[in-house]
Amino acid sequence: MSRDITHGAKITKTYDQPATPYQRVLADTGTVLKKVKTKLTRENKPLNPAQIQRELQALTAELLTLTTSKGGPKPQPEVRAQSNDSSKKLSRAS
Repeated sequence: MSRDITHGAKITKTYDQPATPYQRVLADTGTVLKKVKTKLTRENKPLNPAQIQRELQALTAELLTLTTSKGGPKPQPEVRAQSNDSSKKLSRAS
């Protein structure tokens, strides 16, 4: 947000233009050194956001196929207790 303008009880807010962090660093005049800006520009120039997005989607699809193709562990059949098995032994009160 750039600034607030107050007119009595009404407040009008004006905003800066949207910018990426990279664009904000390049626009900064006081705190970032020119040497750093030059280095960032050199590193950012070969990047293609559309190509990065395509690669990311392809890798995500590959990961999904790898995880779903294995099928996961098979469920164990439920073992039912025999009629003579019990967790509590009967006792006779005499």
